[in-house]
Amino acid sequence: MGNITGNSQIINHGPDDLFIGDNEFASEVLSLAAATTAKDGYVLVRNNMSGKLELANDVSGQCFVLATRDDLVNTSGGAAMDFYVRVCIAGKVKKSGITVAGTALTAAQADALRASGILALDVTNIGKQDNQ
Repeated sequence: MGNITGNSQIINHGPDDLFIGDNEFASEVLSLAAATTAKDGYVLVRNNMSGKLELANDVSGQCFVLATRDDLVNTSGGAAMDFYVRVCIAGKVKKSGITVAGTALTAAQADALRASGILALDVTNIGKQDNQ
């Protein structure tokens, strides 16, 4: 399951293969609304008023990809909660692992994400198929 501390719940996952090659990462603050969950691979945008990152509703402007092996859950009840997170700011990611507003990344969104320096690629893990 996970650890529950205060108003957040962290659920640990296994090894992650979302990122391909040498990517660039940065530490940022993610603001989550009450009863909201953020997972590995979610697309984030910067709120111009607060300067904090938030979940994206679409891919437009400068975007980031959340790089966490944990589910970040705001269980505060009614208030937004800040999390210190690691985000991908440039590089290559597996398209199948990217999520925008709870749905899989579309081809048009993948093209738009490229403007932020993040390439979402269709990848098939042949090694796993060969070893079955």
